[in-house]
Formats: sequence, C-alpha cells, structure tokens
Amino acid sequence: MQVLAQGRSLLAAARVTEQAEVLAEVLAEVLEEVLAGELAGELAGELEAELEVARRSRPRLPL
Repeated sequence: MQVLAQGRSLLAAARVTEQAEVLAEVLAEVLEEVLAGELAGELAGELEAELEVARRSRPRLPL
C-alpha cells in the first residue's frame, strides 16, 4: 500500500512539473510578444520624432 501511495504521489508531482513547464513556455511566449510590441512602439516613436525633425529642417521652396 505504501508503494502505491508513493507512486501516486510521484505521478501527481510529475503532472505538476509538466504543467509548470507548459506554463513557463506560455509565459515566455507572452513576454516575448509584449517586449517585441513595446520595442516596436519605441522604435516607431523614435522614427516619428526623427521624421518630424527632418521635416522642420527641410528648406522651404517658394510657392
């Protein structure tokens, strides 16, 4: 009986470990997407600022 109980306990621990691994993979993917989105947003903001500076410094042509 004790061996059976230990076997069940090990099986339960293995399931928890497997679930934790799946959760870690999902979290890693979510973090990767969030960080990529934030980086893309920052880069877009920097590009917009540089474009605005370029527009302002461009010589105006007489109309």
